[in-house]
Amino acid sequence: MGQFAHRHFRMQSVLVNSTQSGPRLIIGQGVALQCLGRHGDALAAFSSGLAQDPKNAQLLAGLVEASMKSPLRGTLEPTFRQLEAMKLDKSPFVIISVVGQELLGVAQYAAAVVVLEAALRIGTCSLKLRGSVFSALSSAYWALNSLDKAISYMQQDLAVAKTLGDIAGNAVLMEIWAQHTLVKAVTKKL
Repeated sequence: MGQFAHRHFRMQSVLVNSTQSGPRLIIGQGVALQCLGRHGDALAAFSSGLAQDPKNAQLLAGLVEASMKSPLRGTLEPTFRQLEAMKLDKSPFVIISVVGQELLGVAQYAAAVVVLEAALRIGTCSLKLRGSVFSALSSAYWALNSLDKAISYMQQDLAVAKTLGDIAGNAVLMEIWAQHTLVKAVTKKL
């Protein structure tokens, strides 16, 4: 099975990277990555596909299914049930954001960045949700030692907090931003 999955993944990679990229190819790549045990990469593939085609129900279903077959199932399953009860289970932005934040929580930072940036490309009207994605991206980039991007997303999160009038959140973000800026300055001098 492992050899088959590896060959299938290689074939799908060639197809996805060719000029003919579509939902079926992305689904194939996601499934192949999943078979290889590369769950974070599979979730990133489905999320990237959704960013290109947010209304594609197959890609959204593929993302949810891949999530349920990943080690994240224990935390995502109850969250997905809650989202279903709230009628948010068909929102690509919400589903992708939740998956990205769970990837961040299990230290799969590179996959989290791909997934969370896909959510931003889809977009949302909710400033609060967008702010939470900015915050998660800041943390992921910080963990990847990409300080400029971390600070950029932190500044965007701060701008959202100001817009929402979140005084307590704004104060906390200012303190964190100051600490990150100081660490960046010290790191550059070393």
